[in-house]
Amino acid sequence: MRRSMLIGLLIAAMSMGWMAVRADDQSYSGRLDNSQPTFSVTFDLAEGDSVYISADATSGDLDTYLVLHDPVGIVVAENDDRDFDQLNSALGHSARTDGMYTVILSRFEEDMSGGYHLSILVGDASVLENLDTQSTEFTLSGSQLLLDTAHFRIHYTLEGTDAVTEAFVRHVGKAMEEVWRKQVMELGWPAPPSDGRDGGDARMDVYLMDLLDDDGNGIMGAARAGHQFGDNPSTAAVEAYASSTLLRMDNDFEELAYQGDPLDLMHSTAAHEFHHAIQHGYDIDDLTWYAEASAVWMEAQTFPKTRDAAGYAEYAYRYPELCFGSTNDPDGGMVVYGEWMFIQSLVDRYGQKALFKLWNNIAQYDGWEALAQTLVFFDDSIPNALARYHIQNIARDYTFAPDFGGSSVWLSDTLSRAGRIQGYGVQELGANYIAFDPPQGTYRVDLVDDGTLELWAVGVADGEAVAFPLGRGGVVSSAGYDYLYLMVFNPAYQDDLDNCVYTNYALDVTPTRAAVASSAAHTWDAKYFVPLTGE
Repeated sequence: MRRSMLIGLLIAAMSMGWMAVRADDQSYSGRLDNSQPTFSVTFDLAEGDSVYISADATSGDLDTYLVLHDPVGIVVAENDDRDFDQLNSALGHSARTDGMYTVILSRFEEDMSGGYHLSILVGDASVLENLDTQSTEFTLSGSQLLLDTAHFRIHYTLEGTDAVTEAFVRHVGKAMEEVWRKQVMELGWPAPPSDGRDGGDARMDVYLMDLLDDDGNGIMGAARAGHQFGDNPSTAAVEAYASSTLLRMDNDFEELAYQGDPLDLMHSTAAHEFHHAIQHGYDIDDLTWYAEASAVWMEAQTFPKTRDAAGYAEYAYRYPELCFGSTNDPDGGMVVYGEWMFIQSLVDRYGQKALFKLWNNIAQYDGWEALAQTLVFFDDSIPNALARYHIQNIARDYTFAPDFGGSSVWLSDTLSRAGRIQGYGVQELGANYIAFDPPQGTYRVDLVDDGTLELWAVGVADGEAVAFPLGRGGVVSSAGYDYLYLMVFNPAYQDDLDNCVYTNYALDVTPTRAAVASSAAHTWDAKYFVPLTGE
């Protein structure tokens, strides 16, 4: 894993030996190859000092890679490519503590070799201006103009395919500042790291470009992480993979006018993409669903009147049997956007502190472990939380449910008789829903599978949904309910979301005189409930 790789680099560097200096202005030249895979220098920084470090290949096919460790060995900055046009490296950092810092120069790939020149410059914050390459700019179709707000620099043109109106630019500037006010000032999220002077100054750069074709295909916006990874000074923790962000947004959203007011879509996109920038202030590389589900959820918190987030619900409702968090769905990866409802489910139960804890843990742990550590704090677990979420989806117990239209979770089957019923199949952390509608009576239902799945019964009546855990099997009756559903849930999960597998099962249904399950695990408000269908 990536953190293990960095620790390995430090150990390797220690085994090779390193130089210790006060590097006010130092430079080194040498060669990296199999006999000398790394070069390391330690140097002293006082709190508030800034350091700029660059590494250029001077011969061979060397692709340089820089990693900076603080006095206790924590990675505070790293860089592979200085910009998108070259393989040389550069990074900068402002010290939070006094002590000896270590920079490790290595090869991006083990089979590379060549000469290098390493330069280290220590001084005040002005040394970080060396990071200003202006290489992260996008090329607009006409002469570039600028609108500067308190926290953003809007790049736009009035010419060519990217042309905008001055009125639209002003709307964007106002929207971006409102997003900052809501997410940073009001909700308390940490400000994203500055990009130094990329784009001309320290403000976050937003490029308005024609990202949608005439049919509305394309993207509404995008957030691109910067080149340097390390700590976000806006947080109390020390991150290893925080980064600055550059934003792009469509130049008018008119191609999607059929979906709603283009300005509403612009506002939702601004909230979504800026939250990706906040996420980059914790970690730039983890499970996709963390990022997209959180960003869609934040759309609803930032601009609740636009209701754009509600439109994504149908994707999660359409494929509940698929592996939770996977982008391998028939709609081209849209399900993870609909999984914002899981974030809402967490917040409904534990408050917004759950989402703050999740992103703090994403900065420290990889994959599902970040969510597992978050839920441990609340004496909860991933299977428990996902089972609740799938039940909540039956009830549609969400504030924005009136805007879901007629969407309800997909019904895989209707059980209308006793006997053995073959199930549809369910992937990791997914669920199948079966309508229970045999002749009136009491029945025992048992799972026949590999021993990993769980069975639930969910009854709906009088504006309330009640869920009963049946484990491997239990006794149910539709008496007293307008609707009764069985939910087969797969509690297994693994980090490789591109290789999810179906678990097959059958249900044995037998008439019985035994008492029905009586201990409800969850009760939901079902005022927005819509009967499940298999359409």
